[in-house]
Amino acid sequence: MLQLLFALLAGTVAAITGYFSSLFFAKRAKSRYRIIEFTLENGKKQRIKVSSLNPAVIKDAVESELRLENFIRSSLKDLVQSNGKIKVREDDLADFVITQGDQVVIIEAKASANNMTDDFLPKLEKKFQNPFTILLVDKITNDYPIRKTKNFKIIRRDRDDDFKLKFLREIINALSIK
Repeated sequence: MLQLLFALLAGTVAAITGYFSSLFFAKRAKSRYRIIEFTLENGKKQRIKVSSLNPAVIKDAVESELRLENFIRSSLKDLVQSNGKIKVREDDLADFVITQGDQVVIIEAKASANNMTDDFLPKLEKKFQNPFTILLVDKITNDYPIRKTKNFKIIRRDRDDDFKLKFLREIINALSIK
């Protein structure tokens, strides 16, 4: 009888331990991600954070970011042509740096808001003094951590025809903030 009681107690303790350890490891596995670095044809280096090493997921993230960068590049070209005071350059840290006088706006393209590396905003703050940062994304997921950063805005790219104009207005508004 004592052996049966001991076996039941040991089995219960093992089941409870197994349950809590599986919760612990499942939570750790959810928070894992990898930083993928790649170099474009023009020599510019890119870094993205991905939650999966599945080649299809990585390919989708890279292609989405490149599409967004091309959209931004063409939009900024139109902006510079319409306003000669605005200067645009591509940077080794951020995708685009827009300046007008002493105002600085950083534009970063990411497939998802979750793909931004954790060290990106601190590096921006260190390199530029008080930049306004716009993160242009294809999608925003519910599990994206809310960043309590001033002068930071996430814009999800819409597929409507007026999006380019809306995007340029956001840049103009950010440049006019004092």
